[in-house]
This record gives sequence, C-alpha cells and structure tokens, in this order.
Amino acid sequence: MTTPALDRYLGAVTAPFPPDTARRIRRELEEHALAHADALREAGHPDPEGAALTALGSVGQVQHALMQTHFTRLEEEELHSNRAYQKADSRGLGGLVLDALVGLSLPFVSLLVGWGFSWALYGVYVAGVVVLGTLEWAIPRRWPARSARVVMALLRAFRSLFVMLSLYAIWLSTDSSFWAAVVGVAVGAGTVHLGSLRPIWRYLPKALRGAR
Repeated sequence: MTTPALDRYLGAVTAPFPPDTARRIRRELEEHALAHADALREAGHPDPEGAALTALGSVGQVQHALMQTHFTRLEEEELHSNRAYQKADSRGLGGLVLDALVGLSLPFVSLLVGWGFSWALYGVYVAGVVVLGTLEWAIPRRWPARSARVVMALLRAFRSLFVMLSLYAIWLSTDSSFWAAVVGVAVGAGTVHLGSLRPIWRYLPKALRGAR
C-alpha cells in the first residue's frame, strides 16, 4: 500500500509531466518503491518504507533524470503550438504509392512539355524520395510518439525542400541561366522552413534519444 509520504513524493516528481507520462512514471516508481520496501521488510529493516523512499533519490534528482528521457508538459505545449508538429502524422502506404506515381511520371511530363531532363539528377531524386519515404513510414512505428512527431516534422520539411529543388534541378540543369533562380528558391524556402520550425529544432537531440 502506498504511504502518504510516498504519495506526496510521487506527486512532486511527476508534477512537470503531461498526465499520461505522469501516470506511467508514477506507476513505475511506486512499483519499484513498494517492491524494495517488501524486500527490506522481509530482511527485518526497522523502517522499510522510509528506506525505500530514500533510495529513490531526491525529487530534484529524479526529475532531472526523467526530463532527459521524457517531454515535460511545458515542452509539449510549446511543440503543439507549432503547426508542423501538429500535422506530423504517420504516413500510410497511400502516400508512398503517390510518391512512386509522381516519380514515374516525371520523364513523361518532361517529354510532353519539351523541357530539358537530367537522368542523373532524376536518379538522385528517386533515391532520395525512397529513403525519405521509408523513414517517414518507419519512424512513427519505431520511436515513442512525441519523439517521432518531432523527427517527422523536421523530416517532412526537409523532404519538401528536397523534392522542390530536385524538380528544379532535373528540368533546369540543361540551362545554366536558371541556376540563379534555383539558388534563390533554395535560400527563400530554407529561410521559411527554418523560421517556422525553430521551436522544434531545439528538441531534436531529445527526440533522437527516444524521449517519451
């Protein structure tokens, strides 16, 4: 049975975290503390509950350790205020099929409109789309949900920029006079993406550690 002291401790430790995270942390710490107390009681310890609580560590120490592996409530609120994070849902098979159809149609579109076409750059485009699409499919299935959304938001921004610049390069590479426009588009699009995703970049190291 949870003691009042343990109950207050668990409430203080889990205070900075979202409700679902707080419940999970509370359950894990409580189970650990109660099991430790039972073992101490069987060994004849005079204050098994107090010793088990002390063994957990101070509230500040435990919170600091948990904040390295879990997103806090304030961090989650900041992330949810970003539209890219809100829309970073898992891509289904339909999205990958659509990418494949678009990629296969590019040579035919180029032939129909009479634009220049670089098969070498087209190969880079196809390889990049396959790799990025595979990552977008796999990350939400292998990473904790919050970390996955952080990585996905940034990955999708990079994917959009990659696709746009690749298409420019594929069709305009035969005319060097268009490269200034390509560079201008890259700088402009990159600035917009970096500006809109600034709050998310800060959490990328935490997400790559698989924080929950």
